[in-house]
Amino acid sequence: MKYKRTLATNPDGTFRRENGSLVWIDGEAAVKQELEDTLKTVRGEDEFDDEHGLDIFEATGAAPPIVEREIRTALLQDDRVDEVTDVVIADPGGNRETEVEVSVALVDGVGLSLSETLSAYA
Repeated sequence: MKYKRTLATNPDGTFRRENGSLVWIDGEAAVKQELEDTLKTVRGEDEFDDEHGLDIFEATGAAPPIVEREIRTALLQDDRVDEVTDVVIADPGGNRETEVEVSVALVDGVGLSLSETLSAYA
């Protein structure tokens, strides 16, 4: 499957630069970054697609089955994702932050692993 190019970002969300130029990524790296961005986006904040993102206020601090449901819902909206194969949830406590490890299978059979801290403070 041919994946589109996208601008690479740093962990803080800013665009990555090398030698003063923006860095482009494609392939699995681009898909992984975009899926991680989906988990960092509060559903409803994207003015072009109000269904994009994670219902962060439902997911953070909630019981593991609710966190898993919200992650699956968010990631399966991407037509490149065939299935969410695994969701491991750590620290789902009341601190409004939840650490997750997620495995997905893309429609072309490639598997990706994502690691995120979901936070209602983002």
